Amino acid sequence: MAGKCNILSNSKIILFIVTLSIFEFSFAQNEITWKDEIVLDGTFKYIRLCKVTKGPAAGDIIMTYFKNDHSAPFGMRRSKDEGRSWSDETIFMKNTATNYYVNPGILQLDDGRLMLSYCKRANNTSGTIPEQGPCVKFSSDGGYTWGTETFIAWGGDYEPTAIQVPNDKNGDGNNDIYLFWSMAIADQSMDLSVSDADSVKRGFACGVVASYDNGSTWNNFMPTKLGARIVHRNLDEPSDGTFMGSKGNMPTPVLLPNHRIGVVCEAVDKKNSPWFTVSDSNDWDWANFQGQQWSSYTYFGYPPYDVDDENVYPTDRNKCWRPTYTDDTFGGAPYTCVLPNGKIAFSQNTNHIVKVFVGDAYAKNTVKQADPWVDHKSFYSCIIPLNDHEVIVAAHDPDDLSKAYIRIGEIIKDTESPTSPENVTWVKNGTGYKVAWTHSTDNIVVHKYEIFANEKPVKAVLWDNSATIEGLDANINYTFSVRAMDYQGNFSGLATSVSDNIYTETVNIFPNPANNRVEIVIPWEKASISVYNSLGELKLHDSQFSSGQFTISTLGKGLYIIQIQHKSITLFRKLLKL
Repeated sequence: MAGKCNILSNSKIILFIVTLSIFEFSFAQNEITWKDEIVLDGTFKYIRLCKVTKGPAAGDIIMTYFKNDHSAPFGMRRSKDEGRSWSDETIFMKNTATNYYVNPGILQLDDGRLMLSYCKRANNTSGTIPEQGPCVKFSSDGGYTWGTETFIAWGGDYEPTAIQVPNDKNGDGNNDIYLFWSMAIADQSMDLSVSDADSVKRGFACGVVASYDNGSTWNNFMPTKLGARIVHRNLDEPSDGTFMGSKGNMPTPVLLPNHRIGVVCEAVDKKNSPWFTVSDSNDWDWANFQGQQWSSYTYFGYPPYDVDDENVYPTDRNKCWRPTYTDDTFGGAPYTCVLPNGKIAFSQNTNHIVKVFVGDAYAKNTVKQADPWVDHKSFYSCIIPLNDHEVIVAAHDPDDLSKAYIRIGEIIKDTESPTSPENVTWVKNGTGYKVAWTHSTDNIVVHKYEIFANEKPVKAVLWDNSATIEGLDANINYTFSVRAMDYQGNFSGLATSVSDNIYTETVNIFPNPANNRVEIVIPWEKASISVYNSLGELKLHDSQFSSGQFTISTLGKGLYIIQIQHKSITLFRKLLKL
């Protein structure tokens, strides 16, 4: 009816707004939908998960944990059905008379071996700095047996977690491994070889060491065996003046686009946690980060100690930010992973309730997901991809460590393909070819590009828009094509280069114009030579021609086409007969 106004009552307006808000919030939460919930009885603390993809245990998910409050024995269980059921417990490492062990975690290396990382400590109050630190062991049979211990660095304290990155610094054919852990910075003014470990600690930070030879040896970037290169620290002056209130704990690394490592960790007294710190592109060792973004304090234990420094380091907020909460809410024991669709997930603990967040491919713009457990408390979580559409998160009961809680979540699969690359070009580059193209775009992020030579795959590169191709047959004329792929495995269309003649300088015909003879130089022992007139009629032919003179005296004046054929290669040259 004309002039009639449809007005909602105040209560209806409020209901409408609340309903709309709930709808929007539910929509934002829908990145992960929690499904199966599994509860295991036993004694669990600090659960870590590893999906095995190679070797004799391929397909297994391995769970590690320790069974005392902060100490071995280390327990292990396996799932062969993607987390739905688990084996009985195996105790695979115990304390010794001289040392006790904490925080077992497993990484599968590119060669299929498993690497166990943990910290050992002296089993007495007079233990010295050299007697405690991060260690690794390796398994070639899927974690059923383990080799000898490799001790890495002095002064380690908690939570070593490793990552293998797509970079081979020393060119030995093995991708580099980086190990992060919570380190107690020690006072180097004291004799560290005999000093009590607890007497020389000066707060905690997240440190990193590297192995460039597949875990055989380790570089701690330090002039001594003490500590590591620090990648994150949050300094604060504690109320008792001991300087031990400084925190930088529980680092877990993740691979980010454009050749970077990101590390999530706790901060001061677990307030304003967690923090996420990233390296520069291609700075796997954090060298530039270390040199430019830290204050004048050495951060390696050399006095004087600046106990009034209340800053978070690094100070560059492009390299260090809070990925989840933005207030003083506790967010401890963080963990991070790349989801199958390329986005970054974080799990953390707030008041003994595990929270999960999902950000973009660069670990920003996070959105809180539904809590994986809503009817009981949970602590010390770990989240990893399960397959191309699921994740698995695990935690333990915080009160008496009597249960392990496991939850499987369905992620929203990415179904949108990247755009096709553009402007594919190539040039000869020594013994190979330098192929380049314009970057594709994607709704989440492009993961890699595949390069084809004459429709056969020859190389794949992560994130970059150029590649050097070696090992191609010098006798073949190549056309190069490139396609993009996102993390979910969606491919773009192929973009193909404009075919050029790579034999411009290796096939020669002279003189041109010519009278009765020409010199034809070819890069092969034999080739077929055919000469056609402007009407396409064959006038001369030699099926077994070698480089040298070719007689054209029978040809009349005019323009001719010389066809040179060798196996699958066919080239054409113009010739003017005088």
